[in-house]
Amino acid sequence: MIKLFDFGLAYHYKDDDGNLIDDETNPKFKVMKYCSFEVAMGMEPMPKDDIHQLSFAILYASGYDLLHKLRSPPDELLAWKREMLREPSKTLPPLARFLCPWYEELSELNDLVPIDYANLKQKIQESLPAHNASADLYLEIEDGEEILV
Repeated sequence: MIKLFDFGLAYHYKDDDGNLIDDETNPKFKVMKYCSFEVAMGMEPMPKDDIHQLSFAILYASGYDLLHKLRSPPDELLAWKREMLREPSKTLPPLARFLCPWYEELSELNDLVPIDYANLKQKIQESLPAHNASADLYLEIEDGEEILV
């Protein structure tokens, strides 16, 4: 089974020349429940924050009741997001602790160093050793149905 997540927003960080965009018309990301810890603290969203938001989707897909967590009081939700990056082994629910390598790698992301997607993929592989997370998936049509192979 494949689950697709769409947060419904797109944000351009850089223009075609690679310059950071300062656009006051962009949405107020910090009020969004699923935003990353730093964005919730009022910082501008950066590419690493997309990965942090993806981590919430991964946690949700693993069966964790993320919707319940997102209804927490703002201070409690903020503290939880912070601790997910500081100490994932203590913060992740027991059934999701297999994701520790992924979350530990997320805690190392910063705004200055480009994201090493190959390394993130490796951390997913370490979290799911019984599966081949590095395999390419292809969309094909079989008997009129779209399937990933």
